[in-house]
Amino acid sequence: MQVSELCCNFVAGMQRMEKIFTSMIKRNYYLLILALIAVCNYGYAASHRVASYNIRITTAADSLERSWSQRKTIIATMLKEDIRPDVIGLQEVSESQEKDLAELIGDTYSICSCNYSAGPIVMYRTAKYDCIDHGIFYLAPTTNQAVKGWDALYVRMSVWVKLQDKKTHETFLFCSTHLDLTSLSITEGARVNVEQLARIAGESACVLVGDMNSETSDCAHDIYRSYFQDARFTCKGKVKDSDNTFFEGMNPDAKGKRIDYIYVHDARVRHYRTIKNTYHRQWLPSDHIPVVCEVKL
Repeated sequence: MQVSELCCNFVAGMQRMEKIFTSMIKRNYYLLILALIAVCNYGYAASHRVASYNIRITTAADSLERSWSQRKTIIATMLKEDIRPDVIGLQEVSESQEKDLAELIGDTYSICSCNYSAGPIVMYRTAKYDCIDHGIFYLAPTTNQAVKGWDALYVRMSVWVKLQDKKTHETFLFCSTHLDLTSLSITEGARVNVEQLARIAGESACVLVGDMNSETSDCAHDIYRSYFQDARFTCKGKVKDSDNTFFEGMNPDAKGKRIDYIYVHDARVRHYRTIKNTYHRQWLPSDHIPVVCEVKL
């Protein structure tokens, strides 16, 4: 074989090797890019901004700036611009208030209602989640009947939704609740919440929010902590704004107390805050303020 032919074969061999290595590099490069995209999508989609807010029932006792007609636009603006929840539990929502909020906020959120006057509701981002199941249960010895439980003054219930993230396909349970004002019903209502939600959630993560009508030292919270963690104390980031959530008479200068909570099960809390803002008015938009946190499943 002549030297020139050897050289040609050598060059051809080198070219084939180059093509093989180039193909391997490109293939691995594309795999790396796909992996990075998957990680980025997971990191974004698995973050959920959850919130709780008792908006205060509409009542003739509230007039002028405290009336619902004066508060509704501010609360709708809070929801859209300040709270900006992926999922939120509202409490003390009458049928007319629910209708007003739906009109003011538009179709960004879907609503799961309890169909009961002054009850809790859940609102979730329509574009982000599919609702795969939903329901209500009553805080009473018979959880499927709308009756007063124990020494309760009113019929109380919890509204829950099982949501699936459209990007990651992860599911979690979210519940909005409102406890009564009397001691036994608060304690027993906490027990019902834990038992029902643990059963419904199964292996899924669970978030419980609401007006518990009890402060942290109350024994009801020992029951919640048997299954849940208090987002306020498990938050990995800085806790912002007021620790109290209820201010008598919508008075921002009232002493205040903490009775609104976000509890989580099998989820990490990244940020926690409350939003205490009068929006250049004398009074707060409600006698409660929103509690907001970001969780990751």
